[in-house]
Amino acid sequence: MDTIFVTEKGFCTLRKDSVFTNLQNGLDQHIYNDNLALLMPLVAKIVWGTISACDTIINGLSRDVQFPPELAPSYCVYVRGFHSEALLRARKVYEVGVHGVQTLQWRIDYERVSGRVHSAQRQNGVNGVQRCWARFLARNQRYNLAWGAGFGPGGNLGYNQCDALILHFNPLVIETFARLHGALAFLETMNDGIPTVEEKEHRYLEQLAAEGGWEYSEYAGERDVLNEKFHTWIPTFAAYSATILLHSIVETQLYAFAEHIGKKRGSKLRVKDMAGQGVKRSAIYLERVLSIDVKTDPEWSRLNDLQSLRNIIVHRGGKRGESSEQQKPVDELVRKYPQALGLRKADGFHEQIWMSMNLCRDFAQNIDGFFERVFKASGLPNRNMQLDS
Repeated sequence: MDTIFVTEKGFCTLRKDSVFTNLQNGLDQHIYNDNLALLMPLVAKIVWGTISACDTIINGLSRDVQFPPELAPSYCVYVRGFHSEALLRARKVYEVGVHGVQTLQWRIDYERVSGRVHSAQRQNGVNGVQRCWARFLARNQRYNLAWGAGFGPGGNLGYNQCDALILHFNPLVIETFARLHGALAFLETMNDGIPTVEEKEHRYLEQLAAEGGWEYSEYAGERDVLNEKFHTWIPTFAAYSATILLHSIVETQLYAFAEHIGKKRGSKLRVKDMAGQGVKRSAIYLERVLSIDVKTDPEWSRLNDLQSLRNIIVHRGGKRGESSEQQKPVDELVRKYPQALGLRKADGFHEQIWMSMNLCRDFAQNIDGFFERVFKASGLPNRNMQLDS
């Protein structure tokens, strides 16, 4: 389901959409017009139909299978989550129908802006309406929104002004930037959390030393162990983890993008049909099959550096290596990022790469910009919204 409409009766979807046509039985009463159907009953049917089916299976098993006695008779477990309220609303719609619970329809604050919309329509016509909705959408940038050509007079769906706002949701775009946002949150959490935990550990060590009457040399030895732990190993492994995570986002999302565009253009070839592996194979597919050369993006060289670091970490534990063939790419990376990369003997024997968390943040921003440009060039909605006047 790629397109969702906002109407005065709530979210709607196209009646010809395969999801609706496959589940149409029982939903005929929720038709909005010749082209649209209300979305809430469809979602409620999918969610609670699935839950009801699971209940039926369990009830059938309980009748036909003899289970052992209850371990804790009359003991109930209740689950509370951010989704509970939405589930209850969907359940009511599933049980009594959307017309029986009009106040529970999904809206996107339609009433909140409808007055301003009609006022703008009277004063400035359709341009005023578009500006009013644009301000509303700008405040809701967590949605991946696009303004479709069906809006307003002359639109390809022929609705009256303000009757429908077309929202284009692209799961690939949403997922990509959501993962990047999560990776950045992980980086910030590690960066802020490590000093806090270190301080707590040192306070605890001082308390143990005071209560146990330790000799200073004994305390100093344990303090040095803590310092090595928090100044060497934990930051190193945090940066290594972030590097692997960021590269996995590039690899999986570039593959998903290539597959998405290939199917959209009707290509019979798939990424797996190309030679190579990982990011390289997706790039080859995009260039040779779809004529999209992502290697011309200004961040491509940085993504290659990220992949090189990932390979060094995954295949050699971050070590510089023994042969000149292994050492050369490591030394080149250290020269290229002198403030963010270095070589240290963390274990006392082997040189291995040290990375700053700032470099990981920079890589995350590089990935963000890369996908922003690639998606835009391919006609996908951006992460927030796209207004087509």
